[in-house]
Amino acid sequence: MDMDKRILKIKAALWENRNEERLLSKAIRAYRDPVADRQPRGETEIIVSGKTVTIRNIPLVEKDGELYENLHLTATLEEVLEEMYGENPPSEVDFEDLL
Repeated sequence: MDMDKRILKIKAALWENRNEERLLSKAIRAYRDPVADRQPRGETEIIVSGKTVTIRNIPLVEKDGELYENLHLTATLEEVLEEMYGENPPSEVDFEDLL
């Protein structure tokens, strides 16, 4: 997404019910980190409401030629998916769809 579209998204959110939480959420979604876009991607499984959910295209951490999960990101995704889906999470989620 180009910069102009990001700015429009943020401006539109400013006028949407004056809801600051919604504004912050949209601003975060509009932001893309070019470094993160170049990160290696992989797949991981997390437990949401007692069910296994596979997260595809999740950014991985590379250190000394080895790939590792970002545990902070994984823990945050567990919370987010539980809030989004409650007791009925899907079996698979594409990380890009959450942004």
